[in-house]
Amino acid sequence: MVSQGRTLSGFVESIGIGRINVQANEYRQQESERDMKRILITGDDGIFADGLWALADSLRRNFDILVVAPDRKQNAVGNSATVDRPFRVRKLNDIRPGVETWAIEGTPLDSIFFAAYKLAPGEISLVISGVNEGLNQNGDIYSSGTVSAAMTASMAGLPAVALSQELGIPQRLDSAISLAILLAQYAEAESWLSDLCLNINLPNLPLEAMKGIKPTRFISSGVYIDSVRADSSHGDAEHSVEGSLYWLVRQRGVAKADRHSDIWAVQNGYISITSLHTLLNRPPPPILHKLCSAIATDLWTDGC
Repeated sequence: MVSQGRTLSGFVESIGIGRINVQANEYRQQESERDMKRILITGDDGIFADGLWALADSLRRNFDILVVAPDRKQNAVGNSATVDRPFRVRKLNDIRPGVETWAIEGTPLDSIFFAAYKLAPGEISLVISGVNEGLNQNGDIYSSGTVSAAMTASMAGLPAVALSQELGIPQRLDSAISLAILLAQYAEAESWLSDLCLNINLPNLPLEAMKGIKPTRFISSGVYIDSVRADSSHGDAEHSVEGSLYWLVRQRGVAKADRHSDIWAVQNGYISITSLHTLLNRPPPPILHKLCSAIATDLWTDGC
């Protein structure tokens, strides 16, 4: 158990992969001795996503699980919310006995709003968004529905984690599940984690093959190269009478990731854990004060 007052950075630097396995197993054995806490599970891969239900099936042994997620894939919708029309919700009773499950005809953010403000206000102790099919690193956080759901939950006052797994064959979700169980345990027992807001990415490796877990940061630029390409599967897409079809294409750039970044960590066999508080609560940089001063001088003093 992590002692109160310890920093999250210190925790992730000290915890070992073997300890993840040991504590996860111990925690499962303590089910009968614990009060059930409610955990909200969501994500942008849709209500039937394998990663979402692998997570729910493991956590429901120890917690009261509430699953609220879009009724279809909502990848790369970012902070989109349904505000121009009502959204439809459906309660699904036949997916898992004992797990309250709702499908939302909307986005991951709609799912957070519906759960936090309508279904279970004041009842949710932790939000886990995932396990996402594929990594959400660096600039992905601005478009990812999985990460945006966690950030929205945090702004609503709920501790939240976005959990993403590198794609691979076979897909090894057991590592992400073991880590999620530990985070649920810590969030329940440690008051200093009450404002938890993390973005976590895992390599597609078994725990014993991983090198450890690292606190990381985002890289400012140069990681991806984005482009727009015509869809040639329907003839000449650029001159179609029915309208033109294009694909958004993202490729890895040539910039080298530094050793403190989330990208470097996963590429080198580490679990990456990045605080999203740096985006939500970061103080304004000195250049912003300089800009405000210049605008104030030019806008009011000079009458521009």
